[in-house]
Amino acid sequence: MFLLLTRILLWLAVIGSISYLVAQIIPKPYVTYVGYTLAALLLVLTFFEPTNGATIAAWQVFSIPFKPFGLITLLLLNSLRGNLGSPEVRKQLTTIISLLLLFSLSYFPRIFCQAIVERDAYELQRTAINDPPGVPEAIVLLGWQTTEPSRVEGRVDQLSKNGDLVVHTANLFLQGQAPRVIISAGPRFDFVGGGKPPIEAYAISRLLQRLGVPENAIIIDNQGMDVRSSARNVAKLMDSFGIPKDIVLVSTAISAYRSMQAFYEFDMIVTPRPGAYRTNQPVQGIFPFPNGRELLPTVEGMEFTTALTDEFLSSVYYFLRGWLSPADLAMNQLRRAEQRLVPAIATVNAANADL
Repeated sequence: MFLLLTRILLWLAVIGSISYLVAQIIPKPYVTYVGYTLAALLLVLTFFEPTNGATIAAWQVFSIPFKPFGLITLLLLNSLRGNLGSPEVRKQLTTIISLLLLFSLSYFPRIFCQAIVERDAYELQRTAINDPPGVPEAIVLLGWQTTEPSRVEGRVDQLSKNGDLVVHTANLFLQGQAPRVIISAGPRFDFVGGGKPPIEAYAISRLLQRLGVPENAIIIDNQGMDVRSSARNVAKLMDSFGIPKDIVLVSTAISAYRSMQAFYEFDMIVTPRPGAYRTNQPVQGIFPFPNGRELLPTVEGMEFTTALTDEFLSSVYYFLRGWLSPADLAMNQLRRAEQRLVPAIATVNAANADL
């Protein structure tokens, strides 16, 4: 009941925020019933078809006011509507510059990420290590945006900033964590040009084979566009191949909590093995001493803040849809432990019977 009431309150807050932004930014003569109808249709589309390509594009536009750069841009445009010499506009510009500097510092997003977000990922992984012994059936790699398309003829596929996930997956396979790898990565987000965008999963497959993973051990989901669609597609693939749904999940550390929950929703037993950590392993102390570069505004700092904001907005959306619940993750841990423990007990009993 508490989660349901929280979701209702969050939905009311989202609708109220949208109404306020529309009323403040768009001149009243242009705010018509047509505009509100389009906004309502967008919300409905986002609710029922969250993995549709048009919905993803619409969400990118809709979420602009909630991201650091988009918020600053809108505030700046709003201030330019007034008299630049007035005290009110000067205060607005001061606020905008302060926000720009704050969002561009690497120190604060690093502290938040290290103390909360990636600490959760580290704890999920540490807890899974203590499970009863057992071999999962597949390593699932959430591979979107882990590679970059080759811009020069003759060059091989190359890794992106999240490319550590590809290497991490290969290492897990070579360590014997699971007998097969499932790659989930659909059409490239950053494709520019004519024709259909290339499927990123095929590029990842080629890289994994160069790292020692045999081709016959790789299964490809070429439609995965985000966490939810990947979880749904992988579940269907495992059902079609008759593979038990016991997996090792490789995702970014920032999205590990949400990713694990999404796969649990499709009745999978999930052992998290996140990678692509943005910070060092979580340390004691909430406010470690910053280095000099972290207190200077940089493009990397703005990108780091935006990445955390994207994950926060996605988590809020998943929570509103009922796809994210701490209690469900606890149940996943119990299910994983039971799955591993029952075969172990059966093996021991069989050995005792032979004696």
